Amino acid sequence: MTDYTTVCNILKQKGIDLDHNRFLILQGEVEQISLMKPKAANPNDVGLLEYLEDIIGSNKYVEDIEILSKVCEECNERRIEQTNRVKASQHELRGLEREKHIAVEWIRMERRHMKLLTYKFFIDLGDAVQAYNDTMQLITQGRNEIKAKRDQKKELFHDHQSLVNEIQNLHHQQEEADRREKDLKTDFALLERQDIMINNEKKAKLVEISKTEKQIKEYDDEK
Repeated sequence: MTDYTTVCNILKQKGIDLDHNRFLILQGEVEQISLMKPKAANPNDVGLLEYLEDIIGSNKYVEDIEILSKVCEECNERRIEQTNRVKASQHELRGLEREKHIAVEWIRMERRHMKLLTYKFFIDLGDAVQAYNDTMQLITQGRNEIKAKRDQKKELFHDHQSLVNEIQNLHHQQEEADRREKDLKTDFALLERQDIMINNEKKAKLVEISKTEKQIKEYDDEK
């Protein structure tokens, strides 16, 4: 069997306040409730809203609600301020729409100009590469010609050196022949002098022989 205390404890566990008179209509209060203002004009007055909050127990949230209302009001003021700034920015943005189109057109033309410059750069680069290749070909050809001239010069120098060596050899042979000729002339002069002396001696001998033969003939005649 359930008693009164048990029922009250169960109701309190469910959050029902049984310690205060929170009944919507009490006996003898109907007229007083009908004369209440919808909301109290000042904190010391009680209106129907405050009466109902006291009955349902939501009056304990009044202070928090007021704080949150102020916060909400401040947020709303900031929202209005930001909204006004957004509207002003949108107005300015609409005012800059023409300049934006001009800037976009300028960027488009600038991109096209840069693209054309890029095409021209690659064309000039191709011409420069071709000119570089032609120049390198001319340089290579010139180097080959210089190498050929140097080789020809070396060959001519070698031939010239051979001719110089041959001329020097002939010159030495000429000097040797000159010395030999000089020696032969000296020997010839000596032999010529010796021949003259021999001839003179021969003539003298012949004269002596002739005299001797004459003497012999005279001697034979005398006999």
